[in-house]
Amino acid sequence: GWVVVAPDHLGNTLLDHVDPLPTAHYLHKPQDVSAALDLLEALPASDPLSRADTSRVLLSGHSFGSYATWAGIGATFDPDAIDAACAGGGTLPTGVCTDAQAAAFVSGELDDARVVAAMPMAGSIRGGFFGPEGHRSARGPVLFMSGTNDGVGQEAQWNERFGIDLAWLSVEGGCHQTFALGQCDTLDKELGFHIVDTYGLAFARATVLGDDDATVVGVLDGSVVVDALATYQHRTE
Repeated sequence: GWVVVAPDHLGNTLLDHVDPLPTAHYLHKPQDVSAALDLLEALPASDPLSRADTSRVLLSGHSFGSYATWAGIGATFDPDAIDAACAGGGTLPTGVCTDAQAAAFVSGELDDARVVAAMPMAGSIRGGFFGPEGHRSARGPVLFMSGTNDGVGQEAQWNERFGIDLAWLSVEGGCHQTFALGQCDTLDKELGFHIVDTYGLAFARATVLGDDDATVVGVLDGSVVVDALATYQHRTE
């Protein structure tokens, strides 16, 4: 079976979100993921979840959470981009960083080696953090999902992000919430969830478990048709 861990991301929930987000939250987002895995590992032996294997983790994130998935899979922060952001260059809304915060972005501490695959949804990589080459440091496969009714720079990301194991699922009629709450006027909610869940589980089974089941392989090589609204592409260079 699978254990799903969902950090609360305090300071960025529906109840306590502030705009603009403070710089610290861009550090806390990926750190929350690591802290949640640490907590799972520290559970007492009497807890059934203490037997969870955290050595191979698939990290997914929706919208702003896409940023954390790239950080967690090892994408390298670009020092020049961080300097520009900390000087008010636009990536950080407040444009304010302490010296310690600026150093933390480029220190490598936001990468978590337990993450072996990443699945960003409804969000593309942020060049204002990772620069033009940072994605090339990703340690494992990346599947990003997007909807045709949600412009998040997916075409540009697919055309520019070479050098890693990268797949792209595009859902015809999908909107931003197809990958979260399902609130989309242009795509049936249950159909959207069926597409997202099928590809997501196949990707997880292949990358985390090394599963070569015929259906898993078929979904990911296109020989098994999940739905006519789903377009799946994959490349490794």
